Amino acid sequence: MDDTEETLAAGRAIQPRLSDMLGPPAAADVASRLEEILASDSAPALKAAAIRVVLDEHDDTARFLRRYLDDPTFRTLGTGSPRDRSGGTDLLAGDQGPVDADLYHCAQCDYEWEHYQAGESIPDCPDHHIPLIRN
Repeated sequence: MDDTEETLAAGRAIQPRLSDMLGPPAAADVASRLEEILASDSAPALKAAAIRVVLDEHDDTARFLRRYLDDPTFRTLGTGSPRDRSGGTDLLAGDQGPVDADLYHCAQCDYEWEHYQAGESIPDCPDHHIPLIRN
């Protein structure tokens, strides 16, 4: 499966979240590297591969990328208007969407999943088909 366009979009979408994920020094480094990759004249597939390398260096950014690629509804978080994100109903005043996430993991492997949105159901491990456990 070719996920080049989604990976490029993830590289753009993660930038405003880097400071919260990594802290200022690491966030600045990753943001700079992502900007350089995205602005380069390289072929899209090469850019996507470079983005994967950068995001895979940190657990939080690697999880974000995995979630961004695996969950189409996750891609809409933090984009568009509140009306677009909420399925047509306005969010409460001041609600800018999820800020923090609970982390879940599989008891039998290293699969992790972040629960970003209230009301979102917790999936089973895609490999073992067992419920994930909250960290």
